[in-house]
This record gives sequence, structure tokens and C-alpha cells, in this order.
Amino acid sequence: MIFSLAILFLLLLYGIRFGRSKAFGSHLAKERTNSVKGFFILVVFLSHIKQYILSAGYEYHTLGDMAFRKFMLFTGQLMVVMFLFYSGYGVMESIKNKKEAYIKSIPRHRILNTLVNFDVAVCIFLLVSIIIGNRPTVPQFLLSLVAWDSMGNSNWYIFAILICYITTWLTASLFKSPAGIAISSFLILSVAAVALSSVKETYWYNTLWAYPSGMFLSVYRKETEELLDRHYLSALLILSLCFVAFFFIPSEMAGFRTNAQSIFFAMLTVTITMRVRIGNPVLQWCGENLFPLYIYQRIPMIILAVTLPAWMIAERPFIYIMMCLTVSVLICMGYRFINIKL
Repeated sequence: MIFSLAILFLLLLYGIRFGRSKAFGSHLAKERTNSVKGFFILVVFLSHIKQYILSAGYEYHTLGDMAFRKFMLFTGQLMVVMFLFYSGYGVMESIKNKKEAYIKSIPRHRILNTLVNFDVAVCIFLLVSIIIGNRPTVPQFLLSLVAWDSMGNSNWYIFAILICYITTWLTASLFKSPAGIAISSFLILSVAAVALSSVKETYWYNTLWAYPSGMFLSVYRKETEELLDRHYLSALLILSLCFVAFFFIPSEMAGFRTNAQSIFFAMLTVTITMRVRIGNPVLQWCGENLFPLYIYQRIPMIILAVTLPAWMIAERPFIYIMMCLTVSVLICMGYRFINIKL
């Protein structure tokens, strides 16, 4: 397992460049943020696929296995933080630049477009479930269409991002100032996190603060970048200490702890990428194809898990990983044929 993680980090290091942000363009340019998202979507891929490998009978027994396990435990929900953070930043940038025209388009371009394409995936997962012998109930299927339940697909993140988009549309319709939109979005999403805490597992809501944090960066980008650039090393140290400090928060407050950590983790990533350019074309491609790579990656995992011998997956996990990754890439390449644009 550690071999797959090592390849991922080598991929991260390939093409990396150091220097001030102005030397090679904005660290918040789409091609730069796509590379960051590409790295983390592959971490998500490894996190998901290890579930099927462990179910096949694989056991952690080497030092490398322990390192892989520690990394995954440490990363936890933080692997999706930059998706939410960059989404919040991008949405606020669009509101600032396009104003009312963009706000009116949010229900169609952001909310419905995400939901409709997610529902296409749900129907495909339903078909896969039936083929492999599972029989989901009608209520399960209907709830899966709004990401409240699952057909075996990843659903909680889609529910979270839809909540974020709906919140943005409501607040942007009520408030005119970008700061007012960001503050009210943060408050509403905090209330949503509390509400979800009574009915869902912690991971459903413990990274929601990353989204409004991205909005705040957009609002105060100039001041933030000047401060970080002027006190770069001090900023890295302070953000790191704040991030680590929240590990000492009691587990009973896990939702608050991870939400707070998500802010510091996102700002640490932003600060690092101000002077470290991740320019790998493979990671950039993965970031550009984030939605299909996230939504459909479990299909080859599920199908191959029931068709390949369990001993093969347990004894040759790298082969299983590469097979699933190859199929996932092929699905992404063909996604344009099923992608519905509203």
C-alpha cells in the first residue's frame, strides 16, 4: 500500500518549482488550484480503495503499511478541505465579478447542474447494484437522488456542496456586500452543521467551514496575501501551531475541531502554494476532472471486488489499484458523453 502512496508523492514532486508567486503567476489561478485538487482527489481514491482491499482480507503488517495507515488516519477529512475551500473562493470571485447575473444563475448552473449529473451517477450505481445482486429499496433510491442515502456511491460530499451552494444563493440574494455574504454563509453553515450532528455521522459536517473560509479569502485576498508574503515564515509557523493545537480538543467536540482545523489547513496550503508551484500535468488533469473522478471511482472498485478472487486483491493490492485507476481514467475520458449541461 505504501508503494501507491510513494508514487503519489513522487508525482507531487515532479515539476515542482520554488519562488515567489509573481515569478510564475497567481497561486489561485485555476491551473494551480487544479493541481492541488488533483493531488487530493488521488488521496481520496486511495482512501476509498483501501476499504475494498481490507475487506478482501488484506492486513497491515509491514512498516510501510503502518506508515500508509498513519497517513490516512492523519489526513482523514482534511483530504476534501481544498475542494470546499476553492469552491467557496471561486463562487465569491464570480459574485464579485459578474454580480447579479451570476447570483441568478446559481440555481441552474451550480445547484441543479451538480444534482442532475449526480443523479445520472446514482442511476448507474443502481444498475451496478442490481447486476451484482443487490436490491436497494425504493426509499433508499429516492433519498440517494438528493445525496441523503447511497447506492454504493460517495454521497456525503455532494450533499455538503449542495448545502453550500444553496446557502450562497440565499445569502447573495439577501446581501449586497461580499463580506455580508461570507459572514452570513458562515453562520448558516454553522447552524447546518449543528443540525446535521443530530442525524448524521461527523464526517457529513466537519469540513463545512472550509467553504466560507474560501469566500473570506476572496473578500480579503489583497490584505491576506500582503500579510502572508511579508511574514511568510512566521505565518507558516503560526498556522501550523494553530492546526496542531486543535488535536488536543476533546473527541466529544470532533465536529468543531475538524471544522476549525480545516480553516488552518486550507490557509497553510494557500501559504505554501504562494511560493511552491505544483505544476504536474497529471495532477492538473485530475483536478480538471474532479467531479467524474470523485463520483465514478467506486464503480470499478465495486465491480472488480466481486469479480476478482479475494486472495488476488489481498495479496496483489497494487494490481487491483492500477486496474481500478485505469478504469476510472477511462470513465473520465468518456464522461463528456453523459455530462448534462444546464
